Amino acid sequence: MSRKALDGAQRRRIYLLRHGETSYVDEQGNAIPDSRSVPLTARGREQADEMARMLAPIAFDAAICSGLPRTRETATRILAGRGLTIEDFPALEEIRPGHAVLQSDFDLMRDVAYAGKRAVSPKASLLGGETFADFRERVVGGVESLLARTDWSTLILVCHGGTNAMILAWVLDAGLDAFGAIEQDSCCLNVIDIDIDVERESEPRAGEPGTTVLRKYVRALNVTVYDPAKSAIELTAWETIARSLLGMG
Repeated sequence: MSRKALDGAQRRRIYLLRHGETSYVDEQGNAIPDSRSVPLTARGREQADEMARMLAPIAFDAAICSGLPRTRETATRILAGRGLTIEDFPALEEIRPGHAVLQSDFDLMRDVAYAGKRAVSPKASLLGGETFADFRERVVGGVESLLARTDWSTLILVCHGGTNAMILAWVLDAGLDAFGAIEQDSCCLNVIDIDIDVERESEPRAGEPGTTVLRKYVRALNVTVYDPAKSAIELTAWETIARSLLGMG
């Protein structure tokens, strides 16, 4: 579906989702060594199926996930039966953690539950891994490269809580100080519209990118089919991970 802004600019729409529920601890309560490999839980698969029913009327031109198993599984369930190829896009993977959990000064609350609140601090990172500043550069660069493509007007993009928060902060023209304030619940939906200057896209000026973003809009934020009013959702995604690492279920 091709959309136009009032002034004739091309309006592209991104249906941005977080993957369904996962668990980062095993049945014994131990942290899974490779967080990149975790699949969806049974509840996460149910969440994806519920989202599939809500998005059934939407025609997508292209489908992209980060490529990590939890995003691919979510996208596959949501798009089942559509015959749409799901492309892996590693630039939109979650922030890459280090191994600060092995360090004596590691603090589960500071370094996991509320790590996003420190994103604006110079050289702040997740567990001693990728810095939030580098993460933002990677994610925004990835989105800009997607906008430079001409093969879609309506895109479904299945990523991660941190990735989505970075994208939404960029849409809102906010910096790293906004990152930690944007929550993304399991299998949530965000709807973003981005207006593109069609003339500049087709005939870029020397030394400038071929796609010029004119305006960005957030139409929906953190929509959860299974709990629209958030009545049963109290902890943030990172608080939930910290709680599981504490052995609190």
